[in-house]
Amino acid sequence: MVLPASTSGSEGDSDQAGYEFHEQVYAWEPKGIDVWGSIRSSTDTESLRALLFDTFNPSPAAPVSRRRIGKLKPVLDALAKLLANKEQLDWADSQDVVEPSNPESLNVRANSIAVLYNHLLWIYEVFREVPGASVSVR
Repeated sequence: MVLPASTSGSEGDSDQAGYEFHEQVYAWEPKGIDVWGSIRSSTDTESLRALLFDTFNPSPAAPVSRRRIGKLKPVLDALAKLLANKEQLDWADSQDVVEPSNPESLNVRANSIAVLYNHLLWIYEVFREVPGASVSVR
């Protein structure tokens, strides 16, 4: 999740002239969980991954205007449609540490695509009214 920090002017010989700079305000790294692990169909997994990664790829070929927070809505709609059809989903393994001082982990089952959906929905609801907010997915 990034917000505009400033815009460079076109003056000078800077390699950064004309680029829009952003400040990262939020990051999520789902450690110990495969967010796609609950989807039974590899076709569904591939299409959802493509939708998410193609839309929010932070490469120079994907301008920030293509990654605005509002573009999360079609992703959320696709995830909600999949979640509504429970026969297409399984519970998946995830790892959760019982307590920081204990190196052992506990195998916890989760509907990982619901975890992804709820997290993206939270990001969308919190940041959708912020001017210039955009999303990058790696």
